[in-house]
Amino acid sequence: MLILLCGCQSNIGAVDIQQSLIQALDEANSLPTAQADNKKVFYSFYLEPEVGRLKANETSSILKYKETKFAMNLNISKIVNAQNYGDIIPSTIKLNDEYLIATVNGEYADFDNSIYPYQSYVYQLSDNEYYLTIDTQYVFFSAIGNASQIIDVVKPIMKIAKSIEINSDAIMLEYSAKERITFEGEELSLYDEIIPTEGRVIDMIDKTNQNTETDINEPSTPDQGNNTDMLPSDEEYRTDNLE
Repeated sequence: MLILLCGCQSNIGAVDIQQSLIQALDEANSLPTAQADNKKVFYSFYLEPEVGRLKANETSSILKYKETKFAMNLNISKIVNAQNYGDIIPSTIKLNDEYLIATVNGEYADFDNSIYPYQSYVYQLSDNEYYLTIDTQYVFFSAIGNASQIIDVVKPIMKIAKSIEINSDAIMLEYSAKERITFEGEELSLYDEIIPTEGRVIDMIDKTNQNTETDINEPSTPDQGNNTDMLPSDEEYRTDNLE
């Protein structure tokens, strides 16, 4: 009889899993937001006593609620893009829509009463195995289990999502290669003198640059010539004749 009852409970959850998911998310959003008590380099979050941590690194954790394991991954790319370009629409990692059996889109309030969107999907992998994803503002959650297990794990997941505080400065310092460059204008003097309205081009040439030590001590040879002989006549290039 116990075996039959367990089988009936699992089947009931699988038949109306869409409505069960909506109800679980609504109940989770109605709960008060807890203060973050687990601090990491890039973010902090609340972990209720019923949830255990199996593995963890700087951006990801494998957690366990009752008998159900679920993954929590900090969405670094979304955070960096939001810091550089403003808020963006969440982009959930989706499987083949052929296996999709439930979808819920909604909003939740975090510890600072800021409102963020979330997206939740449930995929049926086999007769009694389901894949749950919940994509929130900063963290992507996923879990695999039977119908009852994935619904039960929704509340602890949303409690974590609502409590998350990110260290955006540490994240940007570690993962962003974008540099802000400030350009400052500088005034450049391209000419020593203002071009006269009248006169010859030769008058604009600095006399000190023509008479070098070689010019003074050694007379010009026929091959070298004199630079002034190569200049155009006054009538050809008088500045007052230019249009």
